[in-house]
Amino acid sequence: MHKYFYKCEVLVNKSTFLQKEKKYEESIKCCDKASEINKSKNPNTESNIYTNKSAALLGMKKYKDALLAAERALELNPKSSLALVNKGNALCKEKNMKSPSKHLMRHYTLIQIVGKLMFLSLIAYYNLKEMMKQ
Repeated sequence: MHKYFYKCEVLVNKSTFLQKEKKYEESIKCCDKASEINKSKNPNTESNIYTNKSAALLGMKKYKDALLAAERALELNPKSSLALVNKGNALCKEKNMKSPSKHLMRHYTLIQIVGKLMFLSLIAYYNLKEMMKQ
């Protein structure tokens, strides 16, 4: 791994910590610096940076900017659940909605399906184990 990758990770982690302390502007500065350092423009790293930035912007109630940052994160990594949650939250806050159901429903449905499959797999495993005892 390149030394720039580690510096980016440290800044992204610091950004997360600063958000928990409600130091959103400092968090955004860490994100901007991490993006500058990310020489290779690794899409996953860049997606994490934009996801953190969108979370900080949500904390600052800058919903349009948070939405743009979340959308950029999703462009870089369409499977980023956190970026999708940030996008849904930004849309809800911007439109004074109570829940981001339309934008999160596809992930929720997928989680339900995976959960049911895991449950059925456990039942099948248990039944097979019981049959092998006999």
